[in-house]
Amino acid sequence: MSTQASTRTTPEIQAWVALLRAHATSIRRFNGEAKLREAAGTHVAGIRGFFRERFSNEEVVALGGLLERLPLDPAEDVSCTP
Repeated sequence: MSTQASTRTTPEIQAWVALLRAHATSIRRFNGEAKLREAAGTHVAGIRGFFRERFSNEEVVALGGLLERLPLDPAEDVSCTP
């Protein structure tokens, strides 16, 4: 086999490389999501602590009531028509 022939890639090899890259990306994404899920409890506890240190229980309840009135996805609630 010549050097030139050994460095060429076939469509099959290219397909395998693409599959392996996609699999590696999937693993990285899964690991990233797992880390986010792992950190979520600590993050939420930190946010709760942040508000509880600054506001009374009544103020936290009032703020919660106000925030519940906001849409989860503001883009769905915004109209661009006059």
